[in-house]
Amino acid sequence: MTVFLNEFTPFKTFKLGVNYFFKSLLNVKRQVLNEGHPCWDDHVHPDYTPDSGSNLPDIKQLIYLADKRGLSAISMTPHHSVFNLKEVVNEVERIKRELDSSLIVTYGMEIDSKNSPGIKGGHMLVHFWGVNPDNAKSAEMLPKVFKDKNLSLEELIQAQDKLNDGHKVIRGYSIPEEVRQGLFVTVMPAHYLSEIHGVGLKSILNLYKKGFYLHALEITNSLTFHFKDGLARVLNCCETGGSDAHYSVKVGGGYTILKKPGIDSDLDIFDCILNRETSTNYFIGLNNLKKFFNINAARNSNYYFRKFIKWYLKHKDN
Repeated sequence: MTVFLNEFTPFKTFKLGVNYFFKSLLNVKRQVLNEGHPCWDDHVHPDYTPDSGSNLPDIKQLIYLADKRGLSAISMTPHHSVFNLKEVVNEVERIKRELDSSLIVTYGMEIDSKNSPGIKGGHMLVHFWGVNPDNAKSAEMLPKVFKDKNLSLEELIQAQDKLNDGHKVIRGYSIPEEVRQGLFVTVMPAHYLSEIHGVGLKSILNLYKKGFYLHALEITNSLTFHFKDGLARVLNCCETGGSDAHYSVKVGGGYTILKKPGIDSDLDIFDCILNRETSTNYFIGLNNLKKFFNINAARNSNYYFRKFIKWYLKHKDN
């Protein structure tokens, strides 16, 4: 227990903030600091859904800047749903050929989950793995399974597990054979410490008490900075990072470092998630520094983190 709790002392929080601040000053070209590993931005908002608005970056901007900044992969996660997925996948492939890009593009969405007893609803990232031009039409039914705003975090995890286990019917939707055989899903809390849209540590604690477990947790988000408090490691899940880019300049602002020498497809990213072979990093800015030293956020996070550690150590062998 001492090892985990000591990671979140005020001194180490300050030291971490100073370290990342000077890293960002040196990193003036906004290239990812990947330590020789492929990097993936897990959270980017493109302009191809009806609720996108006019300010979001188009697909060509995203791919061009992701390549320029040294990313190996990005996930397009529009709000609420994915429309005309096959059309989008074909357009991505056309743009990649035009730009001579080897960037891996994955698909998903950012959705809301509802409150349930002891668990606050919040923004969730749903990633679809294995989507390609051949199966994209069949994959268009996946957003229907997960986009319902009346789903709790527990229900989303149940749907994820059933799909990954090859169930034929999920929440009343018949799952095509090609989807059951080739596609997988991960559901994870996005910017989990965000006061407005995050589910919070207390909710995650209660989720695990109920027997529902996460594959991944977005601990780094360039719009809402998160403490590197070791929670993902204690939860036995993968830590991910993303930019949450609503403007093209933000792409790569936060990212996941994949602990592989290289990746050939999005399924390699999925494999890293399952095996927890990741770490995260970001380009830090002044707004994030202010959030980093927010005393109330630090106090609340530390309180719930300590509560979780005590519960985890008591029940981990049960």
